[in-house]
Amino acid sequence: MVFPGEIDAGLTSSKLAFRTALEILLARECTGNSAALQLMAAAARSTGVDPRDDHGVSGDSEWSRACALLLAAERKMAAERGNLDGLALAALCRSEADVLSLSRANLDVAQERHPHAITSDRLEAYLRHRTGHGTLRVLELRHLMGGFGKETVFFSTDSDALRGEFVLRRDQPVELVPGACHRVRHEYAVIDAVRQRGFPAPDVLWHECDHPMMPGPDFFVMRKSEGATIGTLAGATSVPDPRLNEHLGSMLARLHGLGTLRELGDLTETIRSDLWGVSGAEAIRTYAASMETMLTDNPHAASPATLGVWRWLIANVPDNLGRSCLIHGDIGFHNMLMRDGELTCLLDWENAQIGHPGMDLGYVYNAAHESLDWHRVMEAYEAGGGIPLSERTLLFFRILMLARLVTTLNVGPAHLFVGNVDQMRLLNAEVFLRGPALQRLANLMEQYESAAPAVQRLACNT
Repeated sequence: MVFPGEIDAGLTSSKLAFRTALEILLARECTGNSAALQLMAAAARSTGVDPRDDHGVSGDSEWSRACALLLAAERKMAAERGNLDGLALAALCRSEADVLSLSRANLDVAQERHPHAITSDRLEAYLRHRTGHGTLRVLELRHLMGGFGKETVFFSTDSDALRGEFVLRRDQPVELVPGACHRVRHEYAVIDAVRQRGFPAPDVLWHECDHPMMPGPDFFVMRKSEGATIGTLAGATSVPDPRLNEHLGSMLARLHGLGTLRELGDLTETIRSDLWGVSGAEAIRTYAASMETMLTDNPHAASPATLGVWRWLIANVPDNLGRSCLIHGDIGFHNMLMRDGELTCLLDWENAQIGHPGMDLGYVYNAAHESLDWHRVMEAYEAGGGIPLSERTLLFFRILMLARLVTTLNVGPAHLFVGNVDQMRLLNAEVFLRGPALQRLANLMEQYESAAPAVQRLACNT
């Protein structure tokens, strides 16, 4: 079977999702889901839910009962306030991850349809109309396997009005993950603002909304930036040039030192005029509360572990975090462009917001530290004016950013399962990414709690 425009079966491809769907059907025939119910009952007990209660579920489907236990546990977590035991939350994260590894036979997905697919002919007609040059030609068009949140297309043209190589980024029909800059009109504004400040961001050209010749969601066009990525969502695909350590540290310091970007105005819920002056601790509490609300107010798979971790984060924000600033929020090898050993550009600003520098540092550490010399990165960061974090504070931010990942990997694919979108490759996020992310979150929670002073652990357990 051919999947047009896809040259591999990576985590963001429809090819992999189709193969996974076939494996799910086979697993349903061979194994069923009895183990999932047993694991979910153990997880429910850790939150005080009685697994013997049918929780209003009709029928005898094992999977329906398991889901009911999760939902009951989440509702109990939502109703309770107070101190949360980090080690107990870590165990709950691990239980949910185990269930996810057994739940693949219960995903019901639709086939992808593309009523407004970007084709060479459609794009060429649009560009001729926009530029007024009837002879403009699209020489090449390729759909890029980037993240899950946008449709990304490379194209090249040969017209005097528009010559060169370009990238088009378009919204999904439904905003998969609300907030930040997940809409292209918001991402466009941030990229333009930071580039005007001299930061190495893409050269955005225009934002298009509701053009009759390009029906479908909003999009923007930018010039293809120089350089090439050296990895994917999963990490580096080759050993990075050692000079990346210094370049990355300096670039992070430069980003966090851009200052107040008042020109953005009240762009989003997380980029507002009143947020520039708040403390880092206040920014983190506000963000964590918004993520908790985002999880519970949108379609999602019930996850008392995720909800509990956000409650724990709000209650454990470190003191004296200093200032807030603009952060990128998604700095991994998949969004770094390198050329001749130099870091030339940061791509994909859809997670940009006013936050704390530790959010970027925690994300980079989670995504890339195994291929970096972290000591050299931080030396360059401090030399550029960045304020270092203690190991324990960095660990807090690593938990925060992993909690964000677990949440987006829940809320985004849920749109597929409830029928809001038909982007089949979202199946990959649920099947291959959310469970391992919960396992990693459990490990970090245990590390954080094991490093806590004995007095603090005693207070949390009383």
